[in-house]
Amino acid sequence: MDKVKVGICGATGYSGMELLKLIERHRYAEVVFLTSESKAGTTVLAGEPSLTGYLDRTFLSSEDPSIYGKADIVFLCLPHEASAKAAPKFLDAGAKVIDLSAAYRIEDIVLFENIYKFTHPSPELINGAVYGLSEIYTEQIRRAKLIANPGCYPTGILLPLIPLLKDGTIKSDNFIADSKSGLSGAGRKSVSERMFVEMNENFYAYNIGTHRHRPEIAQELSKAAGKPVKITFTPHVLPIDRGILSTIYVASDTDIKDQALDKLEDFYRDMPFVKVYRDTLPQLKWAAYTNYDLIGAQYDKETGYLVIVSVIDNLIKGAAGQALHNMNLMSGFSETEGLI
Repeated sequence: MDKVKVGICGATGYSGMELLKLIERHRYAEVVFLTSESKAGTTVLAGEPSLTGYLDRTFLSSEDPSIYGKADIVFLCLPHEASAKAAPKFLDAGAKVIDLSAAYRIEDIVLFENIYKFTHPSPELINGAVYGLSEIYTEQIRRAKLIANPGCYPTGILLPLIPLLKDGTIKSDNFIADSKSGLSGAGRKSVSERMFVEMNENFYAYNIGTHRHRPEIAQELSKAAGKPVKITFTPHVLPIDRGILSTIYVASDTDIKDQALDKLEDFYRDMPFVKVYRDTLPQLKWAAYTNYDLIGAQYDKETGYLVIVSVIDNLIKGAAGQALHNMNLMSGFSETEGLI
């Protein structure tokens, strides 16, 4: 089988680095360029020696004209505005693009610009972008040229809810999701609130009602339900490296636990990266360093809520692993190549 040539823009952020480590064990992918704005012109050995499989490479700038036309697929692990500008350049050069930023996720351009605070340079590409939730939009991803890779929080919330909304197992149009994430979800920038002395033995909520992932979640839930859906979303930061545990509350007058788990088992039966637990609830450590979403549920009879627990690794299933899964789908490879 011929190898697919890939380029990675933003190779020294957490998602880019995780992606490089996954691609290193992919039998049919060859990295043809790496970019890093902070380390352009330096070797990987000098700039990021933890990337042991690429030590003889040199980081380029994403503005370097030599990178265009080299790759079959380009991963954009860049800030949102930088990705919005870069995607059309690579598409014009003949590459397919998998964008790990939010630049092409939100379909309502007015809403997008209100959330992300910049004027989108290529709004005409948004309608043609495929939302890269691998298990839900599988066939569209196979045919896509531009993938909007989902956010980490949305991935863990959408995968358990979408099948249940689509078939009417749950009928609510108002959900609560309470998500706890490791520090890597905030990116690699050095800021005081993420210093060890600030985070050690600490735990806090942030951006209640204003987190940028909430409209993304609501958009996809509304599509699945066929009607407008609202979600109360409260993210928290844990003093750990990686992982997201989401607790999702679904109002239901009757105990639908078994029905919901039956539906999820049936929906994901032939999909390698979603595992449903019937008799226990998944834990963060079980998903660490994997591309799995682990799902369990209980019904609270006192309050009338189905409580769903969904666990992912934010850097793999919530970012780099899902991006590689999408590359496999686009390229006709086994879905698990480089991921198991």
